[in-house]
Amino acid sequence: MSSVDTTKNKYVIVFGSNELASFIIRDLIIPHETNVIVIDFNDPEQIYNNPDLEGVKNILVEKIRHEHISELDINELKKLLINIDVANIDSIILCNSSQYWSKKYLSRNIQASEYIDIKYNKHILNILGKLGYKNRLIHLSTALVYGNNGISNENTECKPTTKRGIRRFKQEQQVIELSKQYGIKYTILRLGTVYSGYMPSDRAINTFAQNVLSNDSIIIFGSGLQTRDFISVRDVSELVTKMALMDSKDNRIDNQIFNVGGNIKELHVDDKTHILSEGISITGLAQAMLARIRRYNPQCSTTIIYKKKRSDEDDVKITLDCRKIFEIMGYVNKYDLVRTLDEVILFNAYYRLQYDNSTVSEIKRRLKELSVEGERKLKEEQLLSEDEHT
Repeated sequence: MSSVDTTKNKYVIVFGSNELASFIIRDLIIPHETNVIVIDFNDPEQIYNNPDLEGVKNILVEKIRHEHISELDINELKKLLINIDVANIDSIILCNSSQYWSKKYLSRNIQASEYIDIKYNKHILNILGKLGYKNRLIHLSTALVYGNNGISNENTECKPTTKRGIRRFKQEQQVIELSKQYGIKYTILRLGTVYSGYMPSDRAINTFAQNVLSNDSIIIFGSGLQTRDFISVRDVSELVTKMALMDSKDNRIDNQIFNVGGNIKELHVDDKTHILSEGISITGLAQAMLARIRRYNPQCSTTIIYKKKRSDEDDVKITLDCRKIFEIMGYVNKYDLVRTLDEVILFNAYYRLQYDNSTVSEIKRRLKELSVEGERKLKEEQLLSEDEHT
């Protein structure tokens, strides 16, 4: 059975206009020419100003129908969805999160976050159900719902230990309960730590890039042994797009939860074969960033400093069992973290630190040379290994 229905252009609603949503919208429209309606409180600046989308911005502006609603105005949202004729929309993607639903709540106000994440999510689902929506609903969640559970598959009991993990688990429960009540076909994706240069500058990967480029110390809060399963925004976007455009008769992902990691490998643990996505420690990430820069700039004097943990996420260790998404969707991440560090470094050099074009071009040229050199050495090592076995 074909996984993409090519008989017509799909109609998809995306709730939220954050960084991840901007990539999903791009992938829906180009090359699939999907009709996309974005519903959000904020201006679509995070979509249209995403520099990673150079060359397609004009197409996005032309193709997207962007709808603004007043903050927390439930009646306004209901009227909008009635006018859209939501019952005939092919797929709905919930990217909503307190971090970007409303600029008013960008401060770390836990009660406000609770309201946005939990109560507003419930309003959306109830409105969709009462308006007769029964098609595909893709909800983007987080691996933080597992807490510190070691290797976690979709049947592992969720014991979230962080405020964000607790809120997102409550969201998941709402999605499942209300989707079953209204007959909506839901899919929940428990994502690793999504990254790109365009993600917020205070994310560890972007902060570290700016630190090493500026010869500033990298500050790690906590032991540094906490792990994150980093997954490229491009991997997530391509997977979500594929799911949103699946044939309506293809029920492989209906009413399912999937772990989605960014470093999927076949590993043997306790005499069992697992399809796992191994995380990397925060210290390991910092060291990888430093090693990359020092090969380009041996004079880099950046050091790593450890400080007392500042949030409940500073001790979390995540390892996702991704066998289910691998077997059902054939998903394997294409964008390896180490191989995409250069993208993050260059993005931060140009857009955040505002290096001049000639400096960025020189960094890019040298990093490319190092990548070619690294690929050559890797191939030589592989050939040598093959010779030793023959």
